[in-house]
Amino acid sequence: MKQIYVESYYRSGYSRFMKYINDILNHPKKEIIEQRIEIIKFFDDYGAEATRRAFGKARSTIFLWKQKLKKSGGKLSALAPGDKTPIRKRKRLVHSFILDFILKYRADHPGVDKTTITPVLAVACQHAGVKTISESTVGRIIHDLKEKGRLPKSNKITINARFDKLVVREQKPRRKKTRRKGFLPQKPGDLIQMDTVSIFTDGIKRYIFTAIDISTRFTFAYAYKSNSSTHGSDFLDKFLKVAPFAIRRVQTDNGSEFLKDFEQACEGKGLVHFFNYPKHPEANGYL
Repeated sequence: MKQIYVESYYRSGYSRFMKYINDILNHPKKEIIEQRIEIIKFFDDYGAEATRRAFGKARSTIFLWKQKLKKSGGKLSALAPGDKTPIRKRKRLVHSFILDFILKYRADHPGVDKTTITPVLAVACQHAGVKTISESTVGRIIHDLKEKGRLPKSNKITINARFDKLVVREQKPRRKKTRRKGFLPQKPGDLIQMDTVSIFTDGIKRYIFTAIDISTRFTFAYAYKSNSSTHGSDFLDKFLKVAPFAIRRVQTDNGSEFLKDFEQACEGKGLVHFFNYPKHPEANGYL
């Protein structure tokens, strides 16, 4: 029986050691990987029975982890748990009466939420002899209908106090922003973080656009009189010209300077634009 020792991967020199350390240094499941490494070491030192009692892991599980390490060429990231999302997800079954009622009610009363619909729906279901559903289920049904585009668009009504009349504005659907999630850059240009800093001194205010490549720490900055999206687009053009490598992805916050013209510039140049989650500035921590 062949034993695979994790320590053996570190005996081929400093460069290889650092390669495997960097493999899990910024990994989102770093703690789980390190725990599994310790379990493998414990298994090699004390055997299968002691490992089962100490960690509740069977011999077959340890062998499976070692097999993953071997197939990946010793990359420690291979010990990360895989995606456990089921391939075939259960589909929500909704009674046709309930579905038709919600569609009709939202058409007659645009914009109403689950709290308003649920009590009215409960009365209608009681008269029709249909089993009622909870408020949270109504909310999920409304969400599904929105995703499928089956609900009518709601309009925003405001009062113009100057002319004393109602103004109806059609609400535009919100675009789903791309998030970085667990993406880890590997090469120069894989991910560029951008942000702005405002400086006010001696009655003069300037906005400094900054950018940094996570892999190489290559940094660039440029000052503008305003933080408009036009200047954001211009800054992107300047950075692409001075960067000594190809740019593939850009990460910014949700500021207006990184919308409109900036987004159009990203699309035109084939760049992926990641947005930070709201109130999460540490996502751009390298800046």
